[in-house]
Amino acid sequence: MLDRDVDNRWKSFEPLAGFLRPRQGRHDVRDHDGWLALTEQAQRVGLCGLVLSEVAAGNLTPPLEIQKRLQAGATRVAAEELNIARALGPVLGALDEARVPVLLLKGAALLSSIYPQPGLRPMGDVDLLVHPERVECASLALAQAGCRRGADLVRPDFFPRFHYEME
Repeated sequence: MLDRDVDNRWKSFEPLAGFLRPRQGRHDVRDHDGWLALTEQAQRVGLCGLVLSEVAAGNLTPPLEIQKRLQAGATRVAAEELNIARALGPVLGALDEARVPVLLLKGAALLSSIYPQPGLRPMGDVDLLVHPERVECASLALAQAGCRRGADLVRPDFFPRFHYEME
């Protein structure tokens, strides 16, 4: 049952996935309704910038309304990235000042190394990795930088003995 649910969920993104992974350099979006469905999916998951870059690479010309919607979505993601980057600077500075080595993970690490321009990858949070022995020091430094601890992700007696993730 679970496999079928996952398959059905991914099938709902088939137009977007197919467009971002074209077969033999060919895109199958042919009409306004196809562009509209693709754009709505890209807006929902924050991938308008990737669609726009594929449009440019493929020398495609979607309807003007679609171009505007894609550009607005890409601009929104880029603005969110900029806000996260602005907030991240003082956080990394506080950890550095506290002499807590930190590693950026996932989206934050990929933004500057994989994606050539802002707005191509949405990011809802920043994942930082610190050594388990430095968690308390990191928590204190983050609190002093204005960060607030989120809800416990697992039972308090489980952290940090078996699980080292906190929000």
